[in-house]
Amino acid sequence: MQPIVALACGLKAAGHNVTVATNPNFEELVGSYGLTLAPVGGDPLLALQQEEGQEWLETTDDPVGFVRRLYEVARPMLDGILRDSMTACSGVDAVVATPLALGGPHAAEVLGIPCVSAMLQPSYPTRTFPSPVASTAIRLGGAYNYLTHIAVKQLIWLCFRRSINRWRVRCGVGLSPITWPVERRRHPHLCAFSELVVPRPWDWPRWVRPTGYWFVDSPSGWTPPNELSDFLASGEPPGCIGFGSMKGRALEALSRLVVAAVQRAKLRAVLLTEWGGLTPGDYTDDILALPAVPHDYLFPRVAAVVHHGGAGTTVAALRAGVPSFALLFALDQTFWGERIAMLGVGPAPSRQAELSVARLAANLDAAARGHRYRAVSAEIGARLRAEDGVGRAVATFEAAVSRGQTAAAS
Repeated sequence: MQPIVALACGLKAAGHNVTVATNPNFEELVGSYGLTLAPVGGDPLLALQQEEGQEWLETTDDPVGFVRRLYEVARPMLDGILRDSMTACSGVDAVVATPLALGGPHAAEVLGIPCVSAMLQPSYPTRTFPSPVASTAIRLGGAYNYLTHIAVKQLIWLCFRRSINRWRVRCGVGLSPITWPVERRRHPHLCAFSELVVPRPWDWPRWVRPTGYWFVDSPSGWTPPNELSDFLASGEPPGCIGFGSMKGRALEALSRLVVAAVQRAKLRAVLLTEWGGLTPGDYTDDILALPAVPHDYLFPRVAAVVHHGGAGTTVAALRAGVPSFALLFALDQTFWGERIAMLGVGPAPSRQAELSVARLAANLDAAARGHRYRAVSAEIGARLRAEDGVGRAVATFEAAVSRGQTAAAS
């Protein structure tokens, strides 16, 4: 959500009237930046807590299983998502939709308004690398890479096609069912990542445009809790460990392993429990557990970050200029975890099945105390902070959709 909020803030600053259509769970986040939220049904946090959600999060290197479990998670919410998306988009001049905003492109077609894709992952077909959710262990060249992108998109569409086409027919404006996903049509794609991290593939068409990352700093009214300020000031910079919304089924065991590795590496650490990636507990004075801390505040003040390889957390560490590495759960995390190692800003990623106290402690020590990682991280962080991804995205949006005129966007 944070990159989308960053883009929404950029559009608002450029004079557009912006509505963020998303789940009400994010109302506090959206409202803290003075933005309007239009509620879209379904509770992602609750869905992740269910059996289907847990199985989806544990899907690794299996695009078919990934898509099938995604459908099982989203199916109960789909009708409400389509209905609420249509309501949210009514009265606007353009729609910006992420790939999983299933109702956005179809609502735009119903209303006869432009739709712009917002990609947080490099998921447009290319021969340069496979789909971010496909196996990276298979190396079969450009044709294979390209087909993985097509296959993943088509699998997702096949899962949702019946429900979406039924809605298209019933929406009352004469739309016909479609065979291919609307993503295949030519329309602008704003890619929320930097070419410094993911060089632009040679075979992407001109309307697929990496803009640089979309950052938004914490609201001006946010202040760190006293316990965090005191902890940061009481010794050497700590490590930071947190896995966002990746809940998993063995949180207590994972938390014990993490704590043991921190102690073995003789580091201080901040543990972020957030949506459930780590469990709270009574820890030693060298470990501080907090529900969540804005990454733009915390990461520049730590020695290294251990995370799940999510797109947002990965780039937050890169922007802060600190080493990091990924403990992989599922989805596109292998892609980002390997990208960290390729850039030279941290050790290679680890899978949970391969994890041990000794291995995690060694990676923690290398990331937090390795001079080479720190030097490369600082250089890349400075270059990323100098980019204006939001500004480029807004300019591209205006050129492609509103021709420089003020528009209301959802």
